Amino acid sequence: MRQLTGWLTRHPTALSEVDRVSLKDVLARCPDLDTVTGRVRECVAILTARLGARLPAWIDAVDASQLPGLTGSALHLLRDLDAVTAGLSLHWSSSSIEGAVNRIKKIKRQLYGRAGFHLLWKMILLQQPRGARAVPKLNPPAGRSLKMVIGSLLTRADGVRRA
Repeated sequence: MRQLTGWLTRHPTALSEVDRVSLKDVLARCPDLDTVTGRVRECVAILTARLGARLPAWIDAVDASQLPGLTGSALHLLRDLDAVTAGLSLHWSSSSIEGAVNRIKKIKRQLYGRAGFHLLWKMILLQQPRGARAVPKLNPPAGRSLKMVIGSLLTRADGVRRA
């Protein structure tokens, strides 16, 4: 099964001649698997070439084929089709921002219950990825000291101060 999955998910030109013949033999025995292979390769072409406009037609084709695992996944994309299509069509990406957010959340989880905002801020500054721009200094609003800002951030909504 693992070998078959490898044949199906690799680019056809990356298969050796023996693997190509073996895959052709397996697909000849199972027409549903042949249909799945075609649909998966169409999806890969849409993803790699960033052809978001072709996605609705692909979803309709998968739905018409009624393939158990693939149909559910394709129909799930309809929940937010505009966002998926935009993600496949536009050249903008929020991956660098998502990476920074995940890094900060990781640091926050590591320090949970052990430190206050000041130490968290220092850890974020110290653990910057290579090549990142420097994070600006935390300047408190006019009339408030840094200690007051940190204190307000460490105070829960019910007025109890956190450690």
